[in-house]
Amino acid sequence: MHKIIDQTNDAGHALLRVVLDEYPHMREMTKEAELGVQELSDLPDHAFAWPGRRQFPIHNREHAIISYGYSKHASALPSDVTERLDTAVDAYDIDTSAFEAPLQLEKEASNEEWLLPEKSRFRIKEAADVGYAEEALHSRYNELDIADRATAMRNLVKVAARYAVELRPLTHKLGSFTMTSTRRLQDYVAARCSVATKLGSEVAPAYSMLEKELQKRDPYIAETVEQVKVARLLEGLDKQSGVDAYYAKGVPDPLRSVFNTEKLASEQVQINGEFFDKTLLGGIPVTFWKDALGDDVVSEITTDGEVSPDKLSEVIMTLPQDVKTTLVTQLKPYKK
Repeated sequence: MHKIIDQTNDAGHALLRVVLDEYPHMREMTKEAELGVQELSDLPDHAFAWPGRRQFPIHNREHAIISYGYSKHASALPSDVTERLDTAVDAYDIDTSAFEAPLQLEKEASNEEWLLPEKSRFRIKEAADVGYAEEALHSRYNELDIADRATAMRNLVKVAARYAVELRPLTHKLGSFTMTSTRRLQDYVAARCSVATKLGSEVAPAYSMLEKELQKRDPYIAETVEQVKVARLLEGLDKQSGVDAYYAKGVPDPLRSVFNTEKLASEQVQINGEFFDKTLLGGIPVTFWKDALGDDVVSEITTDGEVSPDKLSEVIMTLPQDVKTTLVTQLKPYKK
């Protein structure tokens, strides 16, 4: 396989300088990034978008940005690597316009944007338009196909964040930002199986198989790539079985079925398959973290004596497995 360069093997950061020159907005976004070899070598495999080759680290926001920039110069990357990079970009809420060529940005500069740009639908020109667009999306929800629903809702959440406009929890759900309760999803799959059976569809057993698979899963799924795969699987089965005709008759559509909680994935930290609220973790006394992780780690996760939930989350991702196991036990009394 040909050599693919990123921050783990870029001698003298030669390519990085090219990337930064091409995407100058990256400089400000990554000015606090640590590019030391030791830091990267200590990371676990899952902290990389390409775990098998330990390339394209995504353990924190700065490195996710840098990895994404490098990926723009890679001639070809495996699809699962690009999916992990895209997921990291979404998780850290990174504005991908920073990776557009500056001249192109100037040429296309405009206050006008569309939630479905390819179809020029649901235009937003100012903050006041966000609420109108949200209302329009929900009122016309059933007119849109699954892909357009997800795209429009996801774009709306990002635009609303830029304008500091609050949206309904349901909008975050449909924009693929919330976690999946596997138990609730099992119920929705079982309902589909029942309908498909009554319709005499040959697809009914596929729903039963999916339900059994979900029974083996952790209580929650938070990885967007995996969630979208399940939603697309349901969409395909629903169309084949005829269940899609029952979306307005008690069967939630694939997006509502999969993104079925109010919990925002970005506000959760996963430790050994269990999820903890970032704010809750940040509110635990510093003395707890000193006892659990040591003074050196506490100095990394605190600012002016206060625990930073985001810094803490980044550190937790890099902890050895045995430390995570112990930490889950220690955190049980604090978990709601």
